[in-house]
Amino acid sequence: MALVAALGGSAYAVKKIGTKQLANKAVSTKKLKNNAVTEPKIKDESVTESKLAPAVRGQAVAWANVAANGTITSSRGITSANLVQAGGGFYCFNNLPDHGTETVTPAWTNDEFGSFAIATISKPSSADIGGDCVGTELAVVTQFFNIATDTAPYNPRAFTIVLHK
Repeated sequence: MALVAALGGSAYAVKKIGTKQLANKAVSTKKLKNNAVTEPKIKDESVTESKLAPAVRGQAVAWANVAANGTITSSRGITSANLVQAGGGFYCFNNLPDHGTETVTPAWTNDEFGSFAIATISKPSSADIGGDCVGTELAVVTQFFNIATDTAPYNPRAFTIVLHK
């Protein structure tokens, strides 16, 4: 009898509270499993420009997440047709959408030994990156600074590139 009362009480509580009456922040980021919120699960028009941080509102013209091997893993406005991996940490971009500025972010920075990856972006010329991307619209160069050897060789690294208005 106690079991029936206990189970009945829980069911009553769930029915009484309902999904629309969850406490504010009852579902937190910590409680969500990785990849639990996907595009199909987001209601159309629920993420609007006004809900975005001021720094990103209307700023991005195009973007791409690029794997170390030069494969675009996700993007908007930049495709594999825009990118050539020239080898050894050099990535060349052509025929990009009209934009004002570019930013690039390495996929990671520090490791447990204090070494770090960097990614830089430039308008290619023979002076800045040698012959690898000369004549292209812009280039991303990735390097890995090894704190133990005090060297920064060019190495293929994953990165994100964003083109801004």
